Amino acid sequence: MPMHYCVAVIRPKEGPLSLASILAPFCGDPDLAALGGAVPEFQEDEDANFDDEAQAKGYWYNPDAHWDWWEEGGRWEGLWGYDLAPIPLADLPDPETYEPTEAEERAIRLDYESLLAKIERHGESRERKRPKSFDDFRRTHIRFRECAEPYAYVDADGSWVEGGVPFWDYVRSLPKDDFTVDVVDCHC
Repeated sequence: MPMHYCVAVIRPKEGPLSLASILAPFCGDPDLAALGGAVPEFQEDEDANFDDEAQAKGYWYNPDAHWDWWEEGGRWEGLWGYDLAPIPLADLPDPETYEPTEAEERAIRLDYESLLAKIERHGESRERKRPKSFDDFRRTHIRFRECAEPYAYVDADGSWVEGGVPFWDYVRSLPKDDFTVDVVDCHC
């Protein structure tokens, strides 16, 4: 089943690297991935065409592939309060210290009241559970909306990180004035 997921790409503020060149090694197309430095591998397959280079039936693929196409922002545009990137690292919200503006507080309160009204009308469900308290709802809202954790990120060294050091911990370890982050919608 095709899927879209949010990837944050961290890169030096002053640097020649484009998003395309940073993401190329993780492309599902082995030829494009090779341009980015990935090493395609050959998979023998009797049902595939004969490959002259490998001298066998099969196909080439990128074992490090994570996407078949991507776009800057995409369905994640507006994440962390910004439209298109790059976003200066110093401007990112920190989940540990983030405090919503008055307008955001009003929106959170409206979301909370709307959820309670839906539960009152339709009951609880797997997707719609009654929060323990407004404060609990508020913390969750901030964590998943204003300070959302991306599915994966490409670190400042160009490595794909998925399930390793959490994004916000990694961001806190970087010099804030030296890096930016791009929000990318990856499809696989």
